Amino acid sequence: MLEKIMNFLKSRIDCIKKPLLCNFYIYLALLWLLNIADIIQTLMLKAGGHLKQEANAFINYLLSYDWELFIIAKLGALLLVTVMLVRGYYDKRGTTIGGHYYSSDEMRMFIIALLGAGILYYLIIVLTPFVVLMTGHLLRGNPS
Repeated sequence: MLEKIMNFLKSRIDCIKKPLLCNFYIYLALLWLLNIADIIQTLMLKAGGHLKQEANAFINYLLSYDWELFIIAKLGALLLVTVMLVRGYYDKRGTTIGGHYYSSDEMRMFIIALLGAGILYYLIIVLTPFVVLMTGHLLRGNPS
């Protein structure tokens, strides 16, 4: 048991030595949390009658048809994106885009930049209204 704990701690220390790898997983976890907040926020707005239409027509149809299908579709898309990001992050071959070769390290930096941009988007579009909704909900003292 102690050996497992020591190995875990050693792996965390190794992760600190490789900040690019740590940032990838931190950003990926933040992306998941913000997407879950987006799902909760959308369902709260829909239940309160404040959501007229979702921007994505397919998601809007699922949301109007059944909220459980909406959650499955959102989490399914997030899982697919996660699989693609992890696969691209661990790819050692690099890629050629528009006749220019990008090494695996350049692709990793690009993937982290994309994750960072996605997180910034969700912080602006999702987290700010989510905090306002939750704060108002708590201040009103609504049990549901």
